[in-house]
Amino acid sequence: MTKSMLNNNYLFLGGFFPQQLIEEIHINSKGHIQNAADALQKNFITGLESHLEPDKISFLTAPFIGAYPGRYKKIHLKSINFSNNGKSISILNLLFIKHFFIRSNLKKNIESWCSKNSGTKTIIIYSIQPDFIKAVVSIKNKFPKLKICQIVPDLYEYMEVPKGFLYKISKIINTISIKKYYQYIDYYVLLSKYMVSKLPIKSQPWLIIEGIFNKEKDFEFNKQARHKLIVYTGSLAKRYGIVNLIESFKHINNKEIELIICGDGDAKEIVQKAAIEDKRIIFKGNVTREYALSLQRRALLLINPRTPEGEFTKYSFPSKIMEYFASGTPTLMYKLPGIPDEYFDFCFTISDLSISALAIRISEIIEIDPSKLREIGTKAQNFVFSKKNPNIQCKKILNLFSEY
Repeated sequence: MTKSMLNNNYLFLGGFFPQQLIEEIHINSKGHIQNAADALQKNFITGLESHLEPDKISFLTAPFIGAYPGRYKKIHLKSINFSNNGKSISILNLLFIKHFFIRSNLKKNIESWCSKNSGTKTIIIYSIQPDFIKAVVSIKNKFPKLKICQIVPDLYEYMEVPKGFLYKISKIINTISIKKYYQYIDYYVLLSKYMVSKLPIKSQPWLIIEGIFNKEKDFEFNKQARHKLIVYTGSLAKRYGIVNLIESFKHINNKEIELIICGDGDAKEIVQKAAIEDKRIIFKGNVTREYALSLQRRALLLINPRTPEGEFTKYSFPSKIMEYFASGTPTLMYKLPGIPDEYFDFCFTISDLSISALAIRISEIIEIDPSKLREIGTKAQNFVFSKKNPNIQCKKILNLFSEY
C-alpha cells in the first residue's frame, strides 16, 4: 500500500444502519431486517478506518429498509449526521416513489463531497443497488477523475424481492438497465470467484473478500452451554434450506435436544407451525444481532442448511458462516461452491442432500465428546479472528487501489 493511497479521499456509500437509528428501524420494520448486510458493511468501515486517517474517509448511507406501508410502518426516515464524517440521508419511504428521492439525495450529497475534497477521490459502493450506482455515475462527467469501487455481496439478478407483480417488473427493468452502468466501475470486490463470469469485468482489477468478522470483544466458548442446543439464525427463505432442517429434526427422536430458530422470510409460517407441533423447536422470530450472537455462543451446534442446489449458491457466501465460526461453536454445513475450500477444514460437512442424512449427521455430532467439539469450534474461531478480521481484509482493497 503506497503512502499516496493513504492520502487519497474515500467515500463509503451503503445502506448500513447508524447507531442512532437502529432501535427505530427494528421497531418499524415489518418482516426481514437486513442485519447481516448491516454488520458486513460496518466491518468494511472498521477495516478502512484502521488504515486511513479520519479526515480521509467519509460515510453516506441510505439505510436498507422496506417500503411503507407493506414492509415499514413509517413513511419517512429522517436524515441524521453521525460521527464527524457520516450522514444518513432523508428518505420518503413510499413504495416505488422512494427510489427517486434516494437517488436525488444521494447525488446531492455525493456531489457536495466531491466538491469539498481535492485530489484523488474514490467512492466505495456496497451492493449493486441501482439507486447507488446511478447517483454516483450521474456526476462522473463533472468529476471525470472520480474512481468507483463496487463491492458485490450478491448479483442483482439473484437478489430476492418481495412478492408482487410490480416488484418483479421493477427488478427485471433494473436488471437490464443497470448493465450500462458497469462500464464506469474501476474496481470490483467480489464475494465469490464465480461472479466474474456474470459481470462485464474486462480490464478492471478485482479481488475476493467473501466476508469479514469484527472481533469487538473476546469470544469464549461457553462451557455452560445448554445441553444439546442447536441454533439457526438468518433468513427463513425456503431456498436457504430451513424447511429441510425442520423436516430432518422431526426424524431425531432425542427428547433432550432443542432447535432454536431466529429470523424471518417466506418459510416463517412453516417454522411457526413446526414449533407448535414439536415443543423442542423454539421460534424466536426477528432478533437483534447481539442476541443472535449470544445464542450462537450458547449452542452445542450451529447449522447452515443451505444446500448446493440452485445456481445462486455459486455466487454467494452465507454471511452467517463468519458469525458461526467466530462464536467458537462447531458448525455443520454443506460444501457450497461459493464458500472457499479453506473453510471446510474448520467445520463439519455433509454431502448427502437427503432429509434422513441430515438427521443422522446431526445425531452423530451431538454425541461427540464436548471437549472435542470445543476444540473444533476454537480452531474455527481462531481462523476467523486471525485471517478474516477487518484490518486484514480491507488492506487488500487499499492494496488493489495502489496497484492499479
